[in-house]
Amino acid sequence: MTETANPYAPSQAPIIAAKAEVALGNLGGLTRQHYFFGWLGMVVLAFIPILGILNLVVSPVLACYRMKNVGYHPALGLLIFVPIANIWVGLLCLAAPEGYRYTKKLDTIGKVVAGIFIGLIVLVIVMVAIAAAMGGSSRSG
Repeated sequence: MTETANPYAPSQAPIIAAKAEVALGNLGGLTRQHYFFGWLGMVVLAFIPILGILNLVVSPVLACYRMKNVGYHPALGLLIFVPIANIWVGLLCLAAPEGYRYTKKLDTIGKVVAGIFIGLIVLVIVMVAIAAAMGGSSRSG
């Protein structure tokens, strides 16, 4: 019995083209290093009152360009304004290598950065829980 191609199957052309873009490095956007130093610059700007307002414009632009480099639609960078989604976007922007969407594999640097990122989030959650527990027992009346 011979197998024939399924006429109802979706075309594989977009997937093949996307993998070729990753292989050729044609995704564009910001690399992980450029995003990190841009983010670090925004942290410094946040301490200058007038220039700190620029973060509202610069941070989504950086996130959009980085999401493009990771392989996702650039508009997903605007999720940095959504409370829980911004953690996912931040993790992708800091840890994911170019073309992560297509390979779904982190390199060594990405694994280290993701570990630090997740560790800091867990630390913040633990500290908030400790502060809430201590704050609840010291009521003055």
